[in-house]
Amino acid sequence: MILISAGIKICSSVIHRKGQKISRAGKDVIFTNIEDFYRETDVKTPHIISINGKGIISKVIESNLTETEIYNSVLPGANHNEFYFQRIRLGNDQMEVSIIKRLVLDSYLDSFKKHEINVIDFFLGVSCLSLIKQQVFTNNTNNTNSANAGYYNLLLSENGFISINKVSEESNDNFFQFDNEKVDGTFLIPFANAVSFYANAINYSINSNSLNESKKHYVDKQKFDFMLKASLSIFLLLLLINFFVFQFYFDKNVKQKELFSVYQNRISEFENLKKQQQIRSSFYEATGFNDKQYISFYADRFAATVPESITLSSLDCYPATKNENDSLSFKKRFMEVKGTCKQSLQLNEWLTQIKTQPYVDNAELLDYKTNEISKIGEFQLAISLK
Repeated sequence: MILISAGIKICSSVIHRKGQKISRAGKDVIFTNIEDFYRETDVKTPHIISINGKGIISKVIESNLTETEIYNSVLPGANHNEFYFQRIRLGNDQMEVSIIKRLVLDSYLDSFKKHEINVIDFFLGVSCLSLIKQQVFTNNTNNTNSANAGYYNLLLSENGFISINKVSEESNDNFFQFDNEKVDGTFLIPFANAVSFYANAINYSINSNSLNESKKHYVDKQKFDFMLKASLSIFLLLLLINFFVFQFYFDKNVKQKELFSVYQNRISEFENLKKQQQIRSSFYEATGFNDKQYISFYADRFAATVPESITLSSLDCYPATKNENDSLSFKKRFMEVKGTCKQSLQLNEWLTQIKTQPYVDNAELLDYKTNEISKIGEFQLAISLK
């Protein structure tokens, strides 16, 4: 998106849009050589051109004139088919008309085409500012009705432009705020060009066959790129689906082979499991776990007899003992109890109470000693169950 002034100065501004927010892509650039612009510009980016300076005729006329009347007012007696024109409405029922020869504009377009630059629209003078005239008025950081844009001085109002006057020297002493973007007067016109790409600027476009062909070429290229990307995406998706289908059946085949191998070893595993079951059954029979027992019941009823003055530290039902061959055996129908008490008399009374329980066959005190520091007795009981 560039502004060409007098054929020697090119101001370039590139923007992009994310959602409804427009921001500049990189820094604005000024070129003083057209070849530098051709060399450094991105040929994939669509370009919208504003032309100012030599070759442009501008005049303020009444706003209610027809196209023929516009040509007769600006260039009386000229062949209208040799010119393009654009207009921008001003206050007081007036408009400023900018006219350029078709050969001049078409030569610009041919030059850009030779360098494979996508030009999709042209603007003459400051006509591109019609798209953002309200924003120019409200976002002028000078807070005045006057603003400078390139080689133009703009007199603004809430309804648009009151007047547009050329100045001899470019001024960038004022800025315009658009969302988070601060644009100085030098790049206001290129910025407006770029904004027109996302706006409906058909009412401002120049009706040129060459330009229409360039637009169509760009649109067709965009469609082709989209279809190419879509086709590649579909192709990759099909490859991915094919990969997953192949992987599914490959994994299924591997699993079937694994299952076949497992079934071959099923008989030997069954025999091993049978032996293990016999060993476990013998173990349960030796420990008495297969007998009808009420261990949880005994433990619960026993805990209910413990007085408040006695604290249990362990309650071991069917305690395990280690044999000479490192195997374990369990004392069936037997409980070992350890705890502490403050007085031995309380322990004797509780021991007597335990012996009266219907599930107790016998209860005896295995050990009792007093802690010299805390003066608390530590005991160990052995209880045989019926």
